[in-house]
Amino acid sequence: MEAGGSTGRVRERTQPQIGWPGAIRRGARRSTCRCCEAGSRWTIVNDERKEDAVADISLPKLSEQSQSPRRVKYIRKIDQIPNIPAAEREKLRRVSEVYVFRANDYYLDLIDWSDPEDPIKQLIIPRIEELNDWGRLDASNEQAVTVDHGVQHKYDDTVLLLCNEVCGAYCRYCFRKRLFMNDNDEVTNDVSVGIEYIRNHPQVSNVLLTGGDPLLMSTRRLSEIISAIREIEHVKIIRLGSKMPAFDPFRILNDPELQDLLRTHSTREKRIYLMAHFDHPRELTDVAKEGLAKYIECGVICVNQCPLPRHQRQCGRAGRNVEHALAHRRAALLSFSGTSDRRKRAV
Repeated sequence: MEAGGSTGRVRERTQPQIGWPGAIRRGARRSTCRCCEAGSRWTIVNDERKEDAVADISLPKLSEQSQSPRRVKYIRKIDQIPNIPAAEREKLRRVSEVYVFRANDYYLDLIDWSDPEDPIKQLIIPRIEELNDWGRLDASNEQAVTVDHGVQHKYDDTVLLLCNEVCGAYCRYCFRKRLFMNDNDEVTNDVSVGIEYIRNHPQVSNVLLTGGDPLLMSTRRLSEIISAIREIEHVKIIRLGSKMPAFDPFRILNDPELQDLLRTHSTREKRIYLMAHFDHPRELTDVAKEGLAKYIECGVICVNQCPLPRHQRQCGRAGRNVEHALAHRRAALLSFSGTSDRRKRAV
């Protein structure tokens, strides 16, 4: 599918595209993609009194979406999703046996199951193409920058601590799919070696907690790690690489202890950054925006990073709508187009 200018019209391709977020059915023709239909309802409003109207997008009805506190229910088996036809479930079960599946009821409620090319579905539901012979598991060659167990010295001033091997859900485009396979042990919950490495390298001023998702750890464990890093004078920035603000915004809203932890350790001199992962405007529900506001209230600088998959590059509007909505929530946007072009290696 290719963008046809600002009108959002698309041209038919003779061959379906294999790659996130999904193949266009051979012979199909659509005047505009559904994510653009939703995105077209977004409006930039100059009047500050109407700021909330910026993210006015039609969303699926979530019975408890705006009622916090709420705890999400995790789903780990394709068979637990009745919206997927039985024949398709059988095929996708084979994929999940190789590349693990995990989601929750809150996030699955965002899917329009009547649309086979629904962008949220493409993000989270396994695809049979994942079993194709597509390249290296370590798509970014992270082995080359791994200096110890769970420690990557990726740039001169930046160290990554792979401190958790679980995510709130698993994006199908993830370039670290290998971490969630049974025979992988790159991640370690014991970050003491990494802390000592950082302490012995005074050029390191930026530490990224990643994995896996650090916000899926208990607040107690997260506090131990952040407190230990804060004892190292030359570390100025701690970053949390997390999609939990999209997968489970109740994580911050339900946890006063997490809020206190962030307020304590994100100061004017030494900030905590949240590297959020909002990939589509539909993820920015009312409760997700409430969660972002809480992070900001706690002194955290919120940044969004997302790939620019083929679908978003070609339909155009979805990525811009994410950018506009986050800008009005005081969150910056970083877009990484390179990951989408490595889809054969990283799907």
